[in-house]
Amino acid sequence: MTVAQPPLPADQDPVSPIRPHGNSWWEATEHWLDRASEILNPILVKESRQSLKSRQFAITFCLLLVLGWGWSLLGVALASPTIYYAPGGAGMLIGYFYVLAFPLIVIVPFSAYRSLASEREDGTYELLSITSLSPRQIIGGKLGSAIVQMLVYLSALSPCLAFTYLLRGIDILTIVLLISYTVLASVMASMLALLIATTSRNRHLQVLFSVLLIVGLMIAFVTVCIWGSTAAYRASLGFDESEFWIAQFVFLSFYVTTIALFYLAAAARISAPSENRSSRLRWCMLIQHLLLIGWFFYYFVRFADADLFFGLLSIDLLYWYLMGILMTAESAQLSQRVKRGLPQSFFGRALLTWFNPGPGTGYMYAAINGLSVAVLVLFALAVAEWFGFENFDEDVAWFAVVGWCYLAIYLGVIHLFIRTIRRTTRCTMLAGALMHLMAILMGVIVPLILQLSILYDDNYTPLQITNPFWTSVEAGGDALEYSIPALPFLPLIPVMLMGAATLIMCANTLVVATEVRHVHEDAPGRVKEDDLALHPAPEVTPTRTNPWDET
Repeated sequence: MTVAQPPLPADQDPVSPIRPHGNSWWEATEHWLDRASEILNPILVKESRQSLKSRQFAITFCLLLVLGWGWSLLGVALASPTIYYAPGGAGMLIGYFYVLAFPLIVIVPFSAYRSLASEREDGTYELLSITSLSPRQIIGGKLGSAIVQMLVYLSALSPCLAFTYLLRGIDILTIVLLISYTVLASVMASMLALLIATTSRNRHLQVLFSVLLIVGLMIAFVTVCIWGSTAAYRASLGFDESEFWIAQFVFLSFYVTTIALFYLAAAARISAPSENRSSRLRWCMLIQHLLLIGWFFYYFVRFADADLFFGLLSIDLLYWYLMGILMTAESAQLSQRVKRGLPQSFFGRALLTWFNPGPGTGYMYAAINGLSVAVLVLFALAVAEWFGFENFDEDVAWFAVVGWCYLAIYLGVIHLFIRTIRRTTRCTMLAGALMHLMAILMGVIVPLILQLSILYDDNYTPLQITNPFWTSVEAGGDALEYSIPALPFLPLIPVMLMGAATLIMCANTLVVATEVRHVHEDAPGRVKEDDLALHPAPEVTPTRTNPWDET
């Protein structure tokens, strides 16, 4: 015979979230926070606990407090006795800004780099890869841990920053702007450091990357300090002007998409080879491409200045060249898992095939997007000429044509060269990227050496046709002076570049046909059974019919 036990009081019941005795509110809050931490990213929780308990964080935090306290005494002593009647908030803010910028720009990003690089070096990443955590969750947890450290450092100096506002000479919007952009720079540096940590597992390369990262972070720290000093002593940053806030919105739109691009690239680097690593990245590239075109055309309509098109073409073509370097160095093999996600319909294959992984589709994707901006600029110039706008010359048009030709030529030639090499040996993405950079360097350096050593002429000549930078600048000037002997009305250099770009595009189109022929494949029966076991279909409750309705 069992005797029913009386219910435990609320303060002794392990299930009850509310304990009325003692510090009931604080204990209930701690209980719910403990349960909420289980919902968060496990990597975020683990990394935050390890980083906040590490010796590096303790030393950095103590130095931050000591330096902040020391500058408070030293700054007030240096500003006395004028601090009682003269504004001195700007000078005090710069001192605190230097103290806070060093851990945010240098310490936190390098700690994020080492946290991921050490796991890849020590082989502990394999333990994470076999869990249910996705690569994006792992990168997100590492980045979240870095953001937690930033918030701790910022909270330590927040009273000092508020103290500078009381000293007059600096407004609250300037303080918020300086701190916000410093935090954004720290997040960007941390994300870039995580991306660099995924590039290689070789210890020697990791040491080299560590040195280069430290040098880059120190340069970024000096740059941020110079910018902060200039902004703090500036009389007005233009808070009352609409152009200022539009510029901030433009910056934030590109900042968010760049962070997303680095985030997806880092997650792709640590994902399994059978995963689709490219489609999300190419969608993000397309979004940045559209943002760039949209904002440039907005300023063109607002100011009606054709020189803006030089900036649009330069940035966009350079952007697609860099992205094309990475895409043409990808692997050409598609796993069965990737093929299951390919589009099935005719229109889906016609429009979305260029988002599929592969170096051939990557080359065509970069060339088509670069061609689109060139065509838009030519169309805008034609419309402006039709309506009689002034200050529109043909230099921009020639720059658009020549710039796109170089994009198609250099990416196409190295893409074919990489595919030829991969028939006999293995070529990594890093090796392919180095081939692209060597090709562009040889195209610039070799003709310069030949011209200066043989012709002794520092003016533009047709010998510089392989130099994309000099030729693009002279596309509407000296490059048009040379014509075809048989057809003197046709310029020699643009015609040669357009012919070479057309031939290389045709050659790459024949090669890309093998990647375009990949079609959607259904999952095997065993995979469908496993998916059904993991995600069973919801049970449908049969509805009871009324017997009187049947009669």
